[in-house]
Amino acid sequence: TPLHQLVCDTVEEEVRFGPRNLGREQGAGGDQVLAQADLLSLRHRPTRALSVGQQQRTALAATLSLWPRLLILDEPTVGQDRQHLLRLMDFLADLSRAGQTVLLITHDHRLVERYAGRVWQMEDGQVMRGEA
Repeated sequence: TPLHQLVCDTVEEEVRFGPRNLGREQGAGGDQVLAQADLLSLRHRPTRALSVGQQQRTALAATLSLWPRLLILDEPTVGQDRQHLLRLMDFLADLSRAGQTVLLITHDHRLVERYAGRVWQMEDGQVMRGEA
């Protein structure tokens, strides 16, 4: 579960932990990431009190706060209600259009059809079909 990825007491502490740990204070950047993940209103909430979907968004926000060159997401829509699922996918599509490399692993073929730019299908650990 996403809760196993969270190490801080509150949502805001979690999002600021990575940059702070690396000596990169982010100032307003933390607020931007919280807003993008729809977590501003939950910033002071204990991570242990979050729903699975909120935990998932907190883990994603914490990752995004590090501004990675490659974003690898394994089933990031698990636990999301429809509204947050669509917002998350639209946000990831925006990141991709802005030049962020996003590798999304999912079993949801509808998401693949709607959002993916390139698709590789795997079965039993082997690439069965791919398009570039």
